[in-house]
Amino acid sequence: MSDRKRNRLSIKSKYEIIMKIKSGVKRDLLLSEYKLRSYSHLTEIMKKEEKIIEKYQSISNKTSVKTFALKEAKHPELEKALILWMRQMRTSRMNLTADLILKKAEKFAKDLGFDFKPTNGYLKGLKQRNGILFAKQYGESVSVDNTIVENWSTKLKDDLKGYRPQDVYNLDETALFYRLLPSKTYVFSDEKRFGDKKFKDRITLVLITNADGSDRSCAMIGKSGKPLALRGKVLKIYYYSQKNAWIDSTIYKKIVVKLNEKMRRNGRKILLYVDNCRTHTLDFDLSNVSIKYIPANTTSVLQVK
Repeated sequence: MSDRKRNRLSIKSKYEIIMKIKSGVKRDLLLSEYKLRSYSHLTEIMKKEEKIIEKYQSISNKTSVKTFALKEAKHPELEKALILWMRQMRTSRMNLTADLILKKAEKFAKDLGFDFKPTNGYLKGLKQRNGILFAKQYGESVSVDNTIVENWSTKLKDDLKGYRPQDVYNLDETALFYRLLPSKTYVFSDEKRFGDKKFKDRITLVLITNADGSDRSCAMIGKSGKPLALRGKVLKIYYYSQKNAWIDSTIYKKIVVKLNEKMRRNGRKILLYVDNCRTHTLDFDLSNVSIKYIPANTTSVLQVK
């Protein structure tokens, strides 16, 4: 059975066969060189000569050994419009995600007058037919001392004794860069890769939750003292302003004091875990909140996800 199985050729091999046939190499020699089972295989390759040459010329890695089925698009008008749009977006340095591409394909289908719901399978075929890659534009790594993590985890068990899950809290900040594009995008294989300006306009969100998720709250920090977008609005979160939209010791103190007052009114004593940084320092004691610090440079492992 395995002797009769057709050998799958890479686009490079198919291109080489076409060039050799056109230069006069005998087909018997090609059957032996590329381990093909019959002349029909060569005939099929020559029937698709133009498509194979076009595909070979479009790929950036011409030494690739990957195989290509060269299947036709089910809706060529749709694909043509979609690829044109993607080219325009990439020329404008716009990041393209899977969801964005699929939604645009669905819209084009509707505009063209037929019902089509593109799936991830369609996206896979689109990528193969058009030399599209999913490329990451940057990244970073973090190193954590496992000994510190293990020691702190052991101490944590002792700290939690006598506390219910609903009385163990965590406070953390996260920056929301609301103009920053994703770090990965779909690109064409023949496209030059380049960096782009990273917009750092931000707000900071301060999130507080307990271990069982029954009590959650959020505070927002922006640059403006009185943002126009929030005027006349009743917010369910607290808003603070700071010149860089960062949390500082003054805002941190206001947030934990409000939390302490809430617990005092409810007659509760809680544990609050926070990062070990200078901003998270108090020069006074709290009546109903006991603060514990997560070791420095370990939050990527120990911080509540």
